[in-house]
Amino acid sequence: RLPPVLQLHLKRFEYDAASGGMRKLQQAFTFPKLLRLRKFMARGSCSGVAPPVYRLHAVLSHQGTAWGGHYVVYVRSLKDGKWYKFDDTR
Repeated sequence: RLPPVLQLHLKRFEYDAASGGMRKLQQAFTFPKLLRLRKFMARGSCSGVAPPVYRLHAVLSHQGTAWGGHYVVYVRSLKDGKWYKFDDTR
């Protein structure tokens, strides 16, 4: 059974054998506003219940390096559905 709230953590850093240190992955990622997981579930695992659908509520982003930086979070309001940005540098 899947949880009512799903939190995903994407890999941000990887080991670089050439330099012997960590390096930040800089690729952009587009987040879907609705996440349907049925195609990733075992056949028959949703029998008798609706397949899970998750709605995106927030995205937390680290800006900087493996040794420092700051965070920015985007949160969708449950009241008006608008997205708001919170930045810890302000």
